[in-house]
Amino acid sequence: MNLTREEFRVMIYCDYKKELSQQQCLESLQKTLGDSCVSRTAVYFWHAEFSRGRNPFEDEPPAGRRRSVVSPGNIEAVRQLVNVDPPITYQEIRDILRIGSAATQSILHDYLGLKK
Repeated sequence: MNLTREEFRVMIYCDYKKELSQQQCLESLQKTLGDSCVSRTAVYFWHAEFSRGRNPFEDEPPAGRRRSVVSPGNIEAVRQLVNVDPPITYQEIRDILRIGSAATQSILHDYLGLKK
């Protein structure tokens, strides 16, 4: 049986609402699901989250910086910079567009297919 993470969380939540302890919840899941059960750490974590008042079962979006700066707008901006000034350096592109070196390299090599 292949359950999603959200489905496992719903099962843990049901056991939490039945006022089972973390250990009882883990044993219940292991008895029901066998080898396809989530880890002890996951059960204890979500049990604690529900006791703190967390109800959504989905993952929260990650905090901090956006995952990718490689956007169609940045790809086009790099393309224009390279067309205007072919010997432009990585550092100049990073400074002009205020993007990181990994994003600059990815755009140049992966998206624009440019070499040295």
